[in-house]
Amino acid sequence: MVFHVKNNGIIYLIAIVIIVSTWLMAGAAIVLGWPILKIFGMVFIICKGIELIATMVGLSVDFRLAMALCKGRYVYDETGRMHHYQSLLRHVWEMPQMFVGYMLGMCRIIMGKVRKVETVWGVTFVVCEHAQNSCVGVSLGPIVNIASNKPHEESIRVLIQQDMGIYKHELGHTVDSLIWGWLYLLVIGLPSMVSVQMETMRIGHHKHCRLYAERWANRHGAWVMKQ
Repeated sequence: MVFHVKNNGIIYLIAIVIIVSTWLMAGAAIVLGWPILKIFGMVFIICKGIELIATMVGLSVDFRLAMALCKGRYVYDETGRMHHYQSLLRHVWEMPQMFVGYMLGMCRIIMGKVRKVETVWGVTFVVCEHAQNSCVGVSLGPIVNIASNKPHEESIRVLIQQDMGIYKHELGHTVDSLIWGWLYLLVIGLPSMVSVQMETMRIGHHKHCRLYAERWANRHGAWVMKQ
């Protein structure tokens, strides 16, 4: 189910509630939890502190792009629509990869490399310049970082509907993230990173596109387009 939020104030209120709730849970884990929960709570607070600092710096460098990335974690698309369960999935089930994806996108904004940030179907695309003659993408939770030597001016929604391979493929990886949750980086992220390096270094006859994770992403991207 998706509902439309006409007032940005409601989006900000939901964001504040989620942020405060997660901080309270982390604090409770440190004070009341078992040793492993205490460690988790401390790591969580440290990560959130780093995320907050990066967000403040990003907003000071380019307010429009940084705000679009920050807001993208709470909305379904640019119109302000929201899933009633979307934020819970993102901030709990997909927490590790979303943190990494958000930090990667925000760091690129701070470095001045990002051309645009657009949220489509619950996925935030961060498109930046890429010096090499190629187009590559990294999907981390609901955040996709695209690096292209020729960033397209069209909206991401149009590019996906036009069957631009890289965008649809990375959209498929966001489905993998929803399926695997906290295991995504281990099951999908790490093998994909190793596979890319193996192809780059020309180890054997390895082809990155043949990796199970990449085939899953292609299949899931095609599935999303049919919905």
